[in-house]
Amino acid sequence: MLIETANSNLFEDQFFLQYLDIISKKVKNSDELKSQLDFNIFSLVTEKYHLENLHSDIIYKLLDPNGEHKEDRTFLNIFLNGLLEKKPALFRIGDFEKAKVEREKNRIDITITDENSGFAIIIENKINGAIDQDRQIPNYIAKLMDKGLETKAVVYLTLHGESEPDQTNWEPSHVKELTEKLIKLQAYQYKGSDKDMPMDLLNLWIEKCAKEASKENNREIFNQYKNLIIKIASKMENNYANKFMFDTFLGDTVYLKKSLDFYSSMESFPQYLANEISNKYAKFKLGINSAAIPPFKFDGTKIVCVLTIELKDKKDFIYQLRIWDLNYEAHGINKVKVFLRNIMDEYKLFENDNNEISRTFSFPTDLKELHNCLGAIIAQLEKNNTFEQ
Repeated sequence: MLIETANSNLFEDQFFLQYLDIISKKVKNSDELKSQLDFNIFSLVTEKYHLENLHSDIIYKLLDPNGEHKEDRTFLNIFLNGLLEKKPALFRIGDFEKAKVEREKNRIDITITDENSGFAIIIENKINGAIDQDRQIPNYIAKLMDKGLETKAVVYLTLHGESEPDQTNWEPSHVKELTEKLIKLQAYQYKGSDKDMPMDLLNLWIEKCAKEASKENNREIFNQYKNLIIKIASKMENNYANKFMFDTFLGDTVYLKKSLDFYSSMESFPQYLANEISNKYAKFKLGINSAAIPPFKFDGTKIVCVLTIELKDKKDFIYQLRIWDLNYEAHGINKVKVFLRNIMDEYKLFENDNNEISRTFSFPTDLKELHNCLGAIIAQLEKNNTFEQ
């Protein structure tokens, strides 16, 4: 099938084909990455693994020198040193020699405080994209000041892409203070090459902790948490392919028009495949993305044969062949198996839990086998003279 646009036939446009090739490779790389990260302990324990509280809980538990990880200040020191790599003049490690890490104290996501030095660090977690409350950070700083603690740094943690607190209604003095103390920290930023190592949470803390942890279970926790963050970031935004498309569309809107035409064609392609089956086999009547033989009688019962076509997981076009006995419940015998006889073995059809005989065929790799199978089914119908109009 050729897709026509006002400008040209897309499949004869070499520039557009090269563009599609680049896009498909970038999307494939992202999909492979997400597939590698699918098995993750954090995503197994909860379907809501993207929630802000989960990340705050994990980071708090791992930073806490008195935490169950039993590694004292190892993970906290790595974090503090990482912050100093981004802004060396904000504080000294010695300022937090007696550090205490707390969760949701004064409604702050995570605080690192040292009552001996009188200093504090605020960690505001926005990994899930939560909106700032009115004057949120100034209020936090004021609460700590009321307790005799000076805020040395405000870590503003986002999932992907640097952003900073909403400064609406802030006093100029608060804006100036935040500018000096703010550390914008992404959880994950795409690493274009080994030479381009961004200072994100993975690079600054998680990966280093995984290497420095003395206990195997702690190393595994950090590696699993790293995988979780990459998976969420990749799921929210396919950076590489989308950036390429964004730049391409800005440079030449013809590509945008052609891409939309191509997208529309892909959505309608299952209907074309159904059309093709209906045109080839008169007994298969056309439906929406499907073709079906009207119910036919065999050995006193009615049997249904339906072929549906879909784009599976946006990766593969598939034909789903399903044949079932409408009266199975009544007579308790799957007469479809009797009707198909040797066809089931020859074309690898199987009986599923719903007593249907089925098989999935891929396009285009299984197309020849699908046609042979459909031809055999129709031949069996004609042989038994069972077809009903």
